[in-house]
Amino acid sequence: METVTLTSRSRYLALLSLVISACATTVPSPDIINPVERNLFDYPSLSVTVTARDGVSVSPIDLDGMTRAVVDAINRARSTASWAQAGATGPLRMSVELTRYEPGNEFARFMLAGLGQIHVDGEVVLLDSAASEEIGRYSVSKTFAWGGVYGASTRIGDIVPAFAESVARGVER
Repeated sequence: METVTLTSRSRYLALLSLVISACATTVPSPDIINPVERNLFDYPSLSVTVTARDGVSVSPIDLDGMTRAVVDAINRARSTASWAQAGATGPLRMSVELTRYEPGNEFARFMLAGLGQIHVDGEVVLLDSAASEEIGRYSVSKTFAWGGVYGASTRIGDIVPAFAESVARGVER
């Protein structure tokens, strides 16, 4: 009988771990502001630039990491390693402006879920360089608020891939 109880506890803990670990990696859906009416993959390439809005503090290293994460996520969605590239040239350009970038507070998250939250929000604009026109716009928002040891051990870098995947989903539409 003790073995059954231990097995039940083990299954419960495994399920709980799975549910908890999914939070930081859960990909939010982009909020479409101006829907893309064209097939973006008709363009030969996409250049990606990530910047921070005035008043939003992001280090150059974090901006570079975010840019690489967005480029990688788009290329995985496209199944072509060279379609999206970092930089400001190309017929199709994507500008990701971070409107909120808060790493939160690990100790506050450890003490109580909901305190010390991590936030990464951004607005994405797709531009046709040749026609000098905006062809799409959407926003992406990722928040992490778990508490306890899991909350304290999660960093902003752990949720950046989910944010980048959400940016890539906006291109897939």
